[in-house]
Amino acid sequence: MKVYYKKGTSHANHNEDAYFYKHLNEDIVLLAVMDGCSSGKEAYFASTLFSKILKKISLGIPNQTDLLGVDLLDSYSLSSLGLHITHSFFIQLKRIQQSLLLEYSELASTILLMLVDKKQKKVWVLVAGDGYVMIDHQLQYYDYNNRPDYICYHLSNSYKEWLHEHTEIYEATYQNIVGLSTDGVKEKLSFPNKINRRDIETLLEDKEVQFKDDVTFLIFSDEPR
Repeated sequence: MKVYYKKGTSHANHNEDAYFYKHLNEDIVLLAVMDGCSSGKEAYFASTLFSKILKKISLGIPNQTDLLGVDLLDSYSLSSLGLHITHSFFIQLKRIQQSLLLEYSELASTILLMLVDKKQKKVWVLVAGDGYVMIDHQLQYYDYNNRPDYICYHLSNSYKEWLHEHTEIYEATYQNIVGLSTDGVKEKLSFPNKINRRDIETLLEDKEVQFKDDVTFLIFSDEPR
């Protein structure tokens, strides 16, 4: 896993992005990137909180079983696992919001989440906000004109309503490389629809290159660099 995490020049104190990744078992990997809303209160808090919730969920999954007592990671499809994780995330975020009496502006963050099945070469993706999904050398940009439909706006509704009406979900296959990125990288991409892994790594590793917005880019690969 390669992680690129850069604070933008427009943010004086904090990188308002956050990220999380974890191998749930030998075959399944969870990736996520979050981008806190700059106009919200302490934007880095929201994105960091999202990563902490995902950490808690991920640590519990290997010990969970289905109704027949079979390990969750063995019995669930990639899609079912994705729904289980995002449902747990939604419920726990709602509980924290109620417990701490947090305002919407304190929980405004995007979230892009990906489950990778290395064995079957499949991914399950959920997008709720601006950002990039990378599958092999193809980059798909999701653009909400910096006005994303944040999950915090829908915590008073049901998980199903948020999932079906306010996110984009899909499954795909891949050959060697997948990744997620917040939208800060777009200012340096001349051809945002297709990019070579080496090119993006060279760009992000160049210490002379500065970004106005924060950048978080996760790259998972089955192939050597």
